[in-house]
Amino acid sequence: MGRKECYLWISNFDENVKHNEGGFLMKKFLAMAAALTMSLSVAAAASAEKYQMTFSTAVSQEQSSTIYMDKALDLITERTNGDVTFSRTYSGTLGSEHDLGVMCQSGDIDIVCIGPGQWSEWDEAFKVFDCPFLFTSFDHFDRVLASEDYQAWLKEHGDAQGVTFVMTFNQAFKGILNKTRDVYSTADLAGLKLRVPDSASLIEIGTAMGYVPTPTAAADQYMSLSQGIVDGADHALWAHQTWKLTEIAKHFSDTRHALQCVFFVMNNDSLASLPEEYQKIVLDTFAEVEKELADQTRKDSDESYVKAEADGVKVIPYEEIDVESFKQALSGIVDEYSNLAPDLYDIITKLAD
Repeated sequence: MGRKECYLWISNFDENVKHNEGGFLMKKFLAMAAALTMSLSVAAAASAEKYQMTFSTAVSQEQSSTIYMDKALDLITERTNGDVTFSRTYSGTLGSEHDLGVMCQSGDIDIVCIGPGQWSEWDEAFKVFDCPFLFTSFDHFDRVLASEDYQAWLKEHGDAQGVTFVMTFNQAFKGILNKTRDVYSTADLAGLKLRVPDSASLIEIGTAMGYVPTPTAAADQYMSLSQGIVDGADHALWAHQTWKLTEIAKHFSDTRHALQCVFFVMNNDSLASLPEEYQKIVLDTFAEVEKELADQTRKDSDESYVKAEADGVKVIPYEEIDVESFKQALSGIVDEYSNLAPDLYDIITKLAD
């Protein structure tokens, strides 16, 4: 019953009972009406409360991950009738992925985007996500995300750091782009300086593959490539294109040595500060958009190969890659990372194709 209807009901009821003998019913009614009016006032005040949240990422606003994150945030604002809003910063405005992770855990930022290699600075188990040749297909990755065992693992490890992993972004299978030569095996990588994020695990993997990993901020990749600071980068093909790296580098090898992913992480206290109904809206909206983003990644991945050839990029297909040379070079990394969290590694590998 709304406040207006409540007042009308009170008026009508008062008219009917004003002549009631002894006035007992009237007194009881007035007490009930006062309590009801007070509860409506409290509810109205609660619904009028506004919640300003912050989101920050080290990548640009044009990235698919950011586009869909913005979509999720917009939907949350719409579904809470404007009560939950978000200020947003992009392209490392507030710092590196490491800085953002620190600020999210402390509650200085409510939501951030961060890769598993960076998050492994606080929980080594997340290095498993960077394990080479871990995921066999997009379907495999989707099955893992849908697994109750995986979700329980993720919640346990998130709670230990005071955060909730609200959305996981599948960034597709990685490959090597460079402006120097064709790469068919790890032997062809010798001496190439390739951009990687400032992540210990990705630096270790690049070194094991045989190239010179060169940590570079995401926003500085194009400049570094054009000035010869790096020769290329280790990304999914669509990501190379998003950063416009294929304008300069024309050799892409579809090694598929890892399926790259990133997490959207929310501070637990920030989430708990919202009313329960709004917490549910936040989590349900992220889950909904996560599925849309997975579909978009598949589409982007398929289209990236057509676009690359149209842009004059020579694409060496997976079937022509000496995959065994990569697996041998990375076998030590697989052994090391899988032993950091055998429970997670088992959850993932048991769901393989």
